[in-house]
This record gives sequence, C-alpha cells and structure tokens, in this order.
Amino acid sequence: MAIHRPNAQNLESSIDSSALAESTSDKPTLSHHFLSQDRLRALDSLLKEHGLEICASDLLIFLQQAIEGRESVKFAFSKLLSKALSYIKELGESLQIPASDMAHLDIKSILSLYASLYKESPKERFLQEIAANKQEYDLTCALKLPPLITKPEEVFAFFSSKVIPNFITQKLAIGKAIELDSTTQQNLQGSIVLIKSADPGYDYLFTKDIAGFITCYGGSNSHMAIRASELQIPAVIGVGEHAYQVYANASKIQIDCQAQQIVCL
Repeated sequence: MAIHRPNAQNLESSIDSSALAESTSDKPTLSHHFLSQDRLRALDSLLKEHGLEICASDLLIFLQQAIEGRESVKFAFSKLLSKALSYIKELGESLQIPASDMAHLDIKSILSLYASLYKESPKERFLQEIAANKQEYDLTCALKLPPLITKPEEVFAFFSSKVIPNFITQKLAIGKAIELDSTTQQNLQGSIVLIKSADPGYDYLFTKDIAGFITCYGGSNSHMAIRASELQIPAVIGVGEHAYQVYANASKIQIDCQAQQIVCL
C-alpha cells in the first residue's frame, strides 16, 4: 500500500515567506510614541537611575522588535504544526481511521514510517496502539488534581477551594451554549463557546463571530483573557470544573460581566 509521506522540504516550503521576514528585517523604528515627552524623559531618568545604558526610545523599539519577532515565530510554528496535523489526518483517511482516533496515536509511530518498509498496511498496528492509548487517556481523565498544587500531599488528597472566575469586559452576551471539542462541527456565530483551557490554541475562535466564551481553567493573565480584553469580547475565565459542567449542559447562556453573573436560560 502506498502511503503519502511529506518530506521536510515540502513542509517548510508551505510557510509563507512573509511570516519569517520580520525576524530578518532591519531594526524597526517607531512611527510615534504612545508616551508623552514628559513621560519619556521620566522613563529616561528611571533607566539611568537603575544603571541601564539605554534611552526610552531605544527601549520601546526593543520591546516592539521582541514582540513582533515572538509573534512571527509563533505564526510560522502554528502554520507548520497545522500542516503536519493535516498530513496525519490524510494518513488516517487513507487507512480509514478517523481523525479522532489518530489523535491517540504516538507521533513516533508515524515518524517510524520513514525508516521502515511495510509490505502490508500498518493499519492493524496503529489500531492496537490507539486502543491501548485510549485506555491510558481515560485513566488520566479520571484523575483529579487541585488547580494549584502547594505541597506534595495534595497529589493524593486535597480539599477543593472556592473558585473565583475572572469576568472580562463590562458587556452582556446571550447565546446558544456550545462546548468545543474535537468533534464540534456546529456554526459558532453568535454562540457562547465553552472551552477547557485559555491557551493560544483557541485563538481562531475570535474569527468565528462568537458572542462570548467561558473557560474551565485559566486566569486573568492567560492568553485568551488578554485577547478577549483587547477585542472587547465578553468572557469568563476559570469557572472551575463543577460550574463548567453545569454550563456545558445548558442550552442557552447569558454572561453579564458587569454584574459578574452567568445565567443558564
């Protein structure tokens, strides 16, 4: 059976050259400062006071360059990762294995195809490994740990502390409650989306015209909290496992960030 095996060169060529251009560009210049001249002078004084041999303008340029470079690398990495996942999905389709099952396959098993020759399809071996990994995954999901481990004993036993969620913006949003998982195929427009964590992997939600979102884990400084604040999208970050399950089972949810209330309608 012929298996499509993308090589590294093809994978790298899929990156838009503009994604890496910024990292090799000349030193940027700021077209304007968001600080007044008085504040710039005050910042200059603070820098000198702490023995830092850099002026305020150069510091701001450095911060801009660092942030742009970080975001450029994150963008390039995300494109490569997305391409790799699409190839894994194609491999699963060629073997008639659903993408949800391929997610339980060790990446080393896929990479080993480059160094091995199979006269028959590796499907049977993949299915056995997937079944074993699913059992381990179910066991892992059954384990409960505290949101914050402060001492070793809490790994074996702990008391649940009161969870205080973080409400982002002062807005109110009402929408259909949709819990996001690997099988979600619904239209998310105008909905209140529920996601487990507040990490950058859910950044694409901001392109779906959602009414708001709720996360199980996360804090006020998490990526999704910062992005929600920037885009002024109502959100509740870190409601805790118990409350999250209640909201996930609701059909419609109202988020009132100003009153700091979540109502299941």
